[in-house]
Amino acid sequence: MLRACVIDFGGHWDKFLPLCEFAYNNIYHSSIDMAPFKAVYGRGCKSPIGWFEAGDVKPLGADLVKDAKDKVMSLQAKLLVAQSRQKKYADHKVRDMIFQTSENVLLKVSPMKGVMRFGKKAKLSPSYIGLFEILDYVGLVAYRLDLPPNLLRVHLIFHVSMLKRYHGDSDYIIKWDSIVLDKDLQYEEEPVVILDRDMPIGALAFTTLMLSAGWFHYHKAAPNLAWFQDVESMLNHHLAGLLGLGSLSWAGHQAHVSLPINQFLNAGVDPKEKPLPHEFILNGDLLAQLYPSFAEGETPFFTLNWSKYADFLTFGGGLDPVTGALWLTDIANHHLPNRVLVMD
Repeated sequence: MLRACVIDFGGHWDKFLPLCEFAYNNIYHSSIDMAPFKAVYGRGCKSPIGWFEAGDVKPLGADLVKDAKDKVMSLQAKLLVAQSRQKKYADHKVRDMIFQTSENVLLKVSPMKGVMRFGKKAKLSPSYIGLFEILDYVGLVAYRLDLPPNLLRVHLIFHVSMLKRYHGDSDYIIKWDSIVLDKDLQYEEEPVVILDRDMPIGALAFTTLMLSAGWFHYHKAAPNLAWFQDVESMLNHHLAGLLGLGSLSWAGHQAHVSLPINQFLNAGVDPKEKPLPHEFILNGDLLAQLYPSFAEGETPFFTLNWSKYADFLTFGGGLDPVTGALWLTDIANHHLPNRVLVMD
C-alpha cells in the first residue's frame, strides 16, 4: 500500500507517512464493515482538517487545509486500488469447498505460540488430524463434525477453511488421540525420541588421549617413571570413588588382570620384556605357569567352582603400588572420560 502512495510524492514521501497512517485508519474496511478508528473508539476520527471548509479564513490558512485534505483523499483512493489488487490476486487462489454429510475430513490444528518442537522445525509439525465425519452443514461455509469424547470441550462447528478433504491415503491420517488439543485447537509439542546428538571434537580427542595414555604404561617403550605412575594411580583411585562404584569394580577387575605382570616384575624381569595383558588371554599356558589353578582351563569358572582360582582372586601375587598391580587400574579410570563424555 505504501508503494502505491509514495510514487506521487517523489523524494519527500517520508514527510507524508503520518497522512498515510491517518488515511489507512479512517478508510472503510470490508472485513469489519467500518474504519479501524471507528472500531476502536466508536466514532469516526475528526481531525483539524475536518473542522472547517476550505476557503474560510482560518489560522492555519486555506491553502494548507486544502492541500492536506486533497492528499488524504488521494491516499484513500490509492489504498482502495491496492486493496482491490490484493483481492484480485487472492481470488485466483480461492476455491469453493463443498462437503457432503457423512463425508470424512481432516481438521486443521496449530501448535501453541512460543512452544517449539525439540529437534523439529515448525513447518514439519502436523497441520491436520483426523478422520472426522461431517454431521451436517451450518450455513454456507461452516460444518458440524462428529468429534470423539476427548475433544468434547472443542466447539463442534468449524469454518470450511479449517477442513481438508480426505483422499483415501492412509499416510494423511494422524490419530487425534496422540495429540491433546485445547479449546482453541492448539497443542503443546513434546519430543518423542532423540535421533542424534553432537559430540565436540575436543571431547573426542580428550577421550582418545586418555584411553591411549592408560595403555602406554605397559608399552615396552614406556619410560620408567615410577613416582609418576604411583601418584597417578592414587589420583585415579580417588576419582573412581567419586564417580561411582561401577568404576571401582571395573578397576578391581583390571587389578586382577595386572597380577600376572606383577609376578614378572617382582621376579626381576626387565619391564621391556614383560608380556602385554592381552598375551595372557591368547596364551593360556603362560598364565598357567604363574597360577597353577588356571591349568584346568575355564571348567571351574563355568561349573561355579571358583575356589580353584583362590590364588588369583585373593591377590596372592601381592599389590605393588609402583609396579603393575595398580598401574593397569589406570586403564579402567582412563575409561571414565569415555563413559562421562560419550555415554552421558
